[in-house]
Amino acid sequence: MTNVKQILIAASIICLCISTSVISAASEKEIRIADKAGDWGYPSPYLSYARGPGYVRMQFIFDTLVWKNETSGPIPLLAENWEYLNDEDAYVFNLVENAKWHDGTPVTASDVAFTIHYMKEHPYGWVVLDRVDRAEAVDKYTVKIYMSGPYAPFMEDIGGTMPILPEHIWKDVENPMDYVEPGAFVGSGPFKYADFSKEHGTYKYEAFDEYYLGKPMIDQLIYVKTGDPQMALQRGEVDFASIKSEMVDTMTEKGFIVIAGPHYWNKKLMINHNKQPLDNIVFRQALAYAINQSEFVDKSLRGYGKPASYGLISSECVGKSECSGLSLQSRESKRTD
Repeated sequence: MTNVKQILIAASIICLCISTSVISAASEKEIRIADKAGDWGYPSPYLSYARGPGYVRMQFIFDTLVWKNETSGPIPLLAENWEYLNDEDAYVFNLVENAKWHDGTPVTASDVAFTIHYMKEHPYGWVVLDRVDRAEAVDKYTVKIYMSGPYAPFMEDIGGTMPILPEHIWKDVENPMDYVEPGAFVGSGPFKYADFSKEHGTYKYEAFDEYYLGKPMIDQLIYVKTGDPQMALQRGEVDFASIKSEMVDTMTEKGFIVIAGPHYWNKKLMINHNKQPLDNIVFRQALAYAINQSEFVDKSLRGYGKPASYGLISSECVGKSECSGLSLQSRESKRTD
């Protein structure tokens, strides 16, 4: 099976360690994941909550044109190859020819073109299509997307984020926010929708036997709401759980496998620009100079985090050059009476 897809959402200012996951010995056919929040909305594009975990619950079911890995991107998914036509300001995607929707219908270029037009008419929170003019199916497995202007993050923000919808189901859906019929959960991803309980905050997915990249190695993927994920793991109720960084050594000694990720999850400090003296850029710059990020991180995260860049992107993101930032050691601020 291909790697289970993950989505990482960046914020700003103080970088937190990404939640550390722990694995216990479990059945090869079922994976149970502990989640403290539980309800992230129905796992359908328009119904999942507009936060990272909501998108993750949905993307097990719905594939995108391309994806990304830990070192580069984009990489093929529904599209096996693509090109940008500079003279036409258009992207051409050639789709895999063996992809199917969970109801057995083939995935075609018409589905991609339909998705573009549908989401322009019914805006989807994760994708901005303002710079996309139109899309057309050149043939059964080739789609051309015309741009109305430059849009540098197209491959990431649209090609790698927009869930492709089955035209034969969604063409008659007038209000996607009210659509909770079984068709709302028919995708082309590695897992099929099995169950969601809003009350109990649980999700259940079943492997799609005819997935075009190969049947998943596990038969069922289940999210379980629990007040204490670590204790649920130790009691054998789940197979994966996020733990606090300071518990890594303890859990390792107990025989659990710990998976640690880079510092992609950020904590931000919000400033009200409409309130004095925060509406003054000079004051805000002085405030930035005065905050000792290293001390802040060490005290609040007990040494398990690292200072972030002065922006929305983690300093460890692929392709992100080192940010010079502001430094207490290298900069001086002037104080006026």
